[in-house]
Amino acid sequence: DPVRKNQIADDACSNQKNGARHKKSWTHQIFLDSFVHQNLFAHNIMADRIQHIACQRRVTGRNIAEQADKDDSYYKWLLRLGNRNYWQVNQRMYHADDICVSQMYLYMYEKYKRKSMLVPTQARAEWVIANPPSGSFELDYGDATTLEHWTWCDALFMAPPVYMKLYNITGDKKFIRFMDKEYKATYNYLFDKEDNLFYRDHRYFTMKEANGAKVFWGRGNGWVLGGLVELLRELPAKSKYRPFYQDLFQKLCRRIAPLQEWKMWKSGLASGIVIRSGRWKENEKITGVVS
Repeated sequence: DPVRKNQIADDACSNQKNGARHKKSWTHQIFLDSFVHQNLFAHNIMADRIQHIACQRRVTGRNIAEQADKDDSYYKWLLRLGNRNYWQVNQRMYHADDICVSQMYLYMYEKYKRKSMLVPTQARAEWVIANPPSGSFELDYGDATTLEHWTWCDALFMAPPVYMKLYNITGDKKFIRFMDKEYKATYNYLFDKEDNLFYRDHRYFTMKEANGAKVFWGRGNGWVLGGLVELLRELPAKSKYRPFYQDLFQKLCRRIAPLQEWKMWKSGLASGIVIRSGRWKENEKITGVVS
């Protein structure tokens, strides 16, 4: 069970570090989580590597920890993984999840300036821009065309920072224009302007909690916040694009902060309950805390 192995690895890592706790950026924790999942499942890394990867994920935080610890071993580890995958993104041309690993690739390119770290990501993004998504926003996992746009809210963490960073690396405005257009299309479709929260996808529009409240997925809104942090890190202070993302970030923070319990958000942010899905309690919102 990969999930159980991941949990065991986290515990082992905590013991390995003798209880040391790094004060780390939670957005980079999310970023590395996504990188780990992309490599474990999209690139089919062998199961016996899970413990090592999960352990590194826990202690690799503040800009992959080098700034904090002056230790480049984390970068060397990421270099090995990137080289093994030839710095390639995954197979689905439009799917936001399949380009998320490029966030790590582009950070590595900024450090090492090796074209091999940049070219596959840039080629994929340029292809998508040249062949813009045309599928419906009504997500249906049986219809791949409905995954062409960012039709589920956590996609706003996975893909937009890649296009934003490509813009900063290349200076080519097509990347930021595409990102802004697609992001706002998702915002206009999934953001509830009365409750100032994102629906997970269109299937949630008519769902109700047990108390009759609308269903807003806690973890999904956390992903959106994490993505906004990455965008705001990259957007220049005077950029004409910045006000929208800064306003959305502040609006989400003000909305989410009072909905939190101690270091966690409930699965349904308006529900007053924790929803269970199968045997797993859905409380994965603890990735970030808004204060």
